[in-house]
Amino acid sequence: MLEARVEQRRIGRHTLVAKLASGGMATVYLAQAHGELGFARLCAVKIIHPHLLDQPEFVARFLHEGKVASGIRHPHVVAVLDVGHTGDTPYLVLDYVRGGSIAELVRRGEETNEPPTVEIACTLVREALEGLHAVHVAEDETGAPLGLVHRDISHDNLLVSTDGVTSVTDLGIARARGVALTRATGLLGKAGYISPEQLAKEPITAKVDLFATGVVLWELLTGRRLFPDLESEVPMLTGTFVLEPPSRANPRVPPALDAFVARLLARFPEDRPRSAADAAEELRRILPGASRAEVAEWVQNLVEAKLERLDAIVREARASLPPSTSPEAFATPSAPPASPSGAPPALQSGAHLRQAPMTAPMPLPIPPAPARPRGRAAVMAAAIGGALVVSTLGLATLRARGAAGRSATPPPTAAASASATTLPTPPATANASAPTTASASAPATTAPTPSTAPRVRPTGVRPAKPSASPPAAPSAAPAPAATIRPESDRL
Repeated sequence: MLEARVEQRRIGRHTLVAKLASGGMATVYLAQAHGELGFARLCAVKIIHPHLLDQPEFVARFLHEGKVASGIRHPHVVAVLDVGHTGDTPYLVLDYVRGGSIAELVRRGEETNEPPTVEIACTLVREALEGLHAVHVAEDETGAPLGLVHRDISHDNLLVSTDGVTSVTDLGIARARGVALTRATGLLGKAGYISPEQLAKEPITAKVDLFATGVVLWELLTGRRLFPDLESEVPMLTGTFVLEPPSRANPRVPPALDAFVARLLARFPEDRPRSAADAAEELRRILPGASRAEVAEWVQNLVEAKLERLDAIVREARASLPPSTSPEAFATPSAPPASPSGAPPALQSGAHLRQAPMTAPMPLPIPPAPARPRGRAAVMAAAIGGALVVSTLGLATLRARGAAGRSATPPPTAAASASATTLPTPPATANASAPTTASASAPATTAPTPSTAPRVRPTGVRPAKPSASPPAAPSAAPAPAATIRPESDRL
């Protein structure tokens, strides 16, 4: 049972918690990535076998997978997230596909009598072809085609998630343009899925992946192996091999699907579909396949027990993490710990992030809006408005001063009123020194106003400027008591 608990150890910032799969070159572990402030994420870590570290060919092939796969972004290709090394051991960090490989699903389906239906088989292979097309047309960072060929397509390298999505993985022996990764025998791949041109050491093209995909589809439809071993493929080279249609083992396979499988398994590459994308579209026209929900339900039923075990292992691993990596260590307490000296806690190893309470961020200063240019009409309107404001304020000030002056002036007495009414009207003569009062004892306040006594200006004589202050009243006249007149008399 590969989904077994392993001794926890750190690989970079990843903690290994369980073993997922093991192949001829590396082992894949379920791991938990750790980050700051309690970040945690499940991923897959692929580590090369220790006994292969002293063989440069395998190390180069392992690093080649990380290089070519990290540039492919497609929903049907497992993404490589990072490449690193611990000591002398390199490792790859991949997306974790929560589900299982097609080989595992078929094996569990045989145990539970739940083999894939024809529709599910077609959906799995169609999505695998779409992922292979993304591999075949991949480009480098400059836009130049990489010319990738997977060369290792089999049930083990096709993963299906509980969401019903099929993805291509394991590009360790993928051939890239200008890169030679071959064994002494010249053969790379899994026995039973190697194309005839590979056996004949002919030029390799992307159509070797179409042949391997045809083998996978034939075995999903029939429930048995097409080529049990490498020797069973030799008749393909001699021309004596006769392909059995899948419909003989599974009557639900339509004739059009039989013909499509025969094209994928053609002896010569030119007799196969032009590309993986064309093959996927042709398969869609022949049989639409199952819905994603149907595939997800089939996968969930087969791997439910395994996922429960993995979930329990992950929970146990999280509970046993040291305080420095446990998510709870990054939780913010309700109040910071008291300091005897009153000084803030030391900013060491991020401790202040866990001890100091979160405070509201300071508002950033908002720069003033730039002044907008004003037109002539706007300037005139502003000037008129300013003038109106100034005139209004001035008028209000004058009214206030006038009201204060009237309230402070005493009302005339009866004698003064009588003398003011008995004043004669001055003659209209040019003599400016004519008397204006009948009695010298009349108070100065009874002098005629400019409206009743016209001013006469002698010729050639400049009139004297009036005094800024009114003449003082005679000292003999007693000051009348100040009275307050009604509001109606003030106006």
